[in-house]
Amino acid sequence: MRDRSAVEQLADRASELGRLSVVCANAGVVHSGTTVWETLATTADFVFDVNVRGLLHTLSAFVPRLVAQPSPATVVVTPSMACLVSLPSSGAYSASKAAAVASAKALRGELASAAPNISVVLLNPGMVKTNLIRTSAIRQTDAMSTAAQDLAHAALNNFGIEPSAAARWVIDAIDADRFWVLPPADDMFSSMLAEELAELRGPIG
Repeated sequence: MRDRSAVEQLADRASELGRLSVVCANAGVVHSGTTVWETLATTADFVFDVNVRGLLHTLSAFVPRLVAQPSPATVVVTPSMACLVSLPSSGAYSASKAAAVASAKALRGELASAAPNISVVLLNPGMVKTNLIRTSAIRQTDAMSTAAQDLAHAALNNFGIEPSAAARWVIDAIDADRFWVLPPADDMFSSMLAEELAELRGPIG
């Protein structure tokens, strides 16, 4: 996803196979274990390259092809609950996912007038049982300690949902033409988000 020309080639190949019905911008990497001020510049660059520039490359390559189609389609963008609820020691990751949300919201507004037959789904699944921590750490060996990797990997796989559950949420959202996809109310991150929303609704000024 960091190589724009490679993403363009992927879009070309996908279009050759037939009509595009769903485009999933799902590539992402994570970083945790350091404060905002201690995060290495190389780490921040890597995280933003994949999570933000990679997303923009994907949208630039695929959306024009979807617009040119006469049939409906959906773009699925996968940020994270970290875009709404930032946790300590993951500032760069949370910031990159917030940028992904902003891009998806802008895209939804743009398509509403340019191509109303194309919908946007914003998937924020919280923790999912994956090897995200391990695969991210392989590419940034100087940024995450082994202890931080082990702790974060264990948390994902002990408390996360199955990937199939997140996929079902997306399918349901497409069927219902729903933009926001969030975890259920009893999810840890949903509870944290509820607290932040209550704070936002407090007195102004």
